Amino acid sequence: MPRSSLGRLGPFILAAGVSAVLACSRDASSGHASNAPPPVPIPDGGVAAPPELDGYVQKLVERCESITDDTTTEASLHEARAAHDRGETDIALSTKGCVRLFVGKSGGVETFSAVMSAPFGMRIDPTTFEVKRTAAMITWSTGANGTREVRGDLDADGFAELQESVVPNVSLVAERVEPSGGVIERTTAKVGADGLRVEITEESEEDGKLAVSAKYDGARVSRKCTSDPPPGSEPPPSTPPKPAPPFPPPPHEVPCTSEQLRQLESLLEKATAGGADCMQATGMQDIRFRMLRQVATTSFDFKCTDDDSFVAANDGGYGNVFVGRALIWINPILFTAGEAEQTATLYHELMHFFFVHDHDIEALADGTPSLGYADRVYACEQLCFAKKPNTCHLAACKKKKICEVDKYGFEQKLGKEIDSCWSGHQVGALCRKGPGERQWCTTKTECDAACGGQECESKSISCDENCR
Repeated sequence: MPRSSLGRLGPFILAAGVSAVLACSRDASSGHASNAPPPVPIPDGGVAAPPELDGYVQKLVERCESITDDTTTEASLHEARAAHDRGETDIALSTKGCVRLFVGKSGGVETFSAVMSAPFGMRIDPTTFEVKRTAAMITWSTGANGTREVRGDLDADGFAELQESVVPNVSLVAERVEPSGGVIERTTAKVGADGLRVEITEESEEDGKLAVSAKYDGARVSRKCTSDPPPGSEPPPSTPPKPAPPFPPPPHEVPCTSEQLRQLESLLEKATAGGADCMQATGMQDIRFRMLRQVATTSFDFKCTDDDSFVAANDGGYGNVFVGRALIWINPILFTAGEAEQTATLYHELMHFFFVHDHDIEALADGTPSLGYADRVYACEQLCFAKKPNTCHLAACKKKKICEVDKYGFEQKLGKEIDSCWSGHQVGALCRKGPGERQWCTTKTECDAACGGQECESKSISCDENCR
């Protein structure tokens, strides 16, 4: 049964910010709420106005505020996907129904969706001075011309600090903003003319101004190469498998068996449940919400290949820039590790809906411990699914410095211990001197010398300015 991937977002900025969504008239059950808001028509060429959700949020908070043991599981996600297939619009994503997916439709087409959960908060209506309850949430709205707007209030303070605009197959601009209007972070993605390359520019606040912190090429096709380790063994947590060329031709397809497809669907739900819990423990609530929605609303197309250069690949998901693509390739001959390693591989591919590899770093840092700390996808995979992740993986996954992460807070939230990370904080530095002249160096000083005075990109996660 096909799952629609059309539902996205739209401007969801209320007078004081974003109100959290969706109260459920039934506890943990999926289905239509009895007082669901009416569908909102889409103006010609515009984006649908979001439904009024204050009442839903109020009821959600009343029912769920005291619940502290709600979680997403393989079973709850399996039922959520089935509910979405049945056309339901008020869907539980968790065991007790306090993590919700709300879908808005117009003419049978999804034009709005939202994922919300605790933490809960409150805001004061600036007009009526009424106190209204809020929940953490992200909303997606789709315009008549296919453009999408995403808004996220991740701390439930009533203000949408995450603002994102997508022009399908063209571009994405995502910003973290302050209530004053100042931009703290910005990521821009532009699709190349060939439809394969994605130029990524990352900016962060520095001395009160935005400054470019990274600029690199990613790819529509992201592949995880070499075979997974045999059952009972695993590679060192900081040495991920060898990367593949970034822009390969389509692999040769071979038929998947029905058992392989069933297994892949099950592993997808397992990877999502574990990955969502891990992202919540890291404080990456936006990735948690995006992952839950992606899996609940999307019909994944699994294909098998005998191409022995990779074990798995995600063909076209980054930032939902590539519309309608949720294609994951698997090489069944190489995809033979134990279930834990297979689940980690599926999680790795899911993360490519949100992050792409910097292929210069992949190619140049390959075979060094640094790659597991310089690349967010590998770092998050190790953090969430390796047997012995460490604090460096936590910092790299969050894109923070080692002194900025809370090791014990993460362990307490996830119920999983991670090792300390006493060395390697400098990670490395990349010289992008020019095509064919790029170089991965151990330190920033070495990189500056190799680059002939040109600026190098330090990937250090150390808080010591001398450790670059």
